Amino acid sequence: MTRLVAGAVTIISAYIALGACGAQSISSTACDAGSRQLVESFVRSFNSGNAEELDNLVAESGRGFSWYSTDAPGERINDEARDRSSLLAYFADRHKHRERLELRSFQFNGYSANGRGNFGFELTRSSDDGLASTPYVGKGAIDCDRSPFTLVVWSMAREPFLRADLPRNLALVAVLAIALAAGVIAVLRRRRLRQASIASTNGPKASNDTR
Repeated sequence: MTRLVAGAVTIISAYIALGACGAQSISSTACDAGSRQLVESFVRSFNSGNAEELDNLVAESGRGFSWYSTDAPGERINDEARDRSSLLAYFADRHKHRERLELRSFQFNGYSANGRGNFGFELTRSSDDGLASTPYVGKGAIDCDRSPFTLVVWSMAREPFLRADLPRNLALVAVLAIALAAGVIAVLRRRRLRQASIASTNGPKASNDTR
């Protein structure tokens, strides 16, 4: 009897574990699918200055919001970055300065045990208060345990270049290098032909030997 009870407990525990894994797998899949859509919606609402939509997309302070941070102009760091109550006013001010974000790459980095979906991104950021279109790199997180999903972390900072553009830039460099090499070869070939033509026209040189 004891063995039967122990066996039943083992089977039930296994089913519970499998169910938990399955639930997490489903959550992870849903979080992955919804994260890019939420980020794109956030960028679109940020650029248009849609305060109501931004308020809905960003988690509330008591429901997971951690921080929104960036460097200057419109620097937002430390305690200010964690202040959800001032965030909509901050967005409105940045919209007055015509700040725009252009998402260039996005990568979902996994679903964590605390129910957050983590992601990385690259974008260009510009504004009329001294920021030309500039490459930025960042990371963020989404609360995937509540519906609808909401943004809980957004951090971005300048980077020298967009890594997303590297393949295209490398291809351009390769094309330019090939074109340059072809040009050098063509110039050297024309020079050799010209020298051969001059030598043929002048004929053999007279000898100075009087013997």
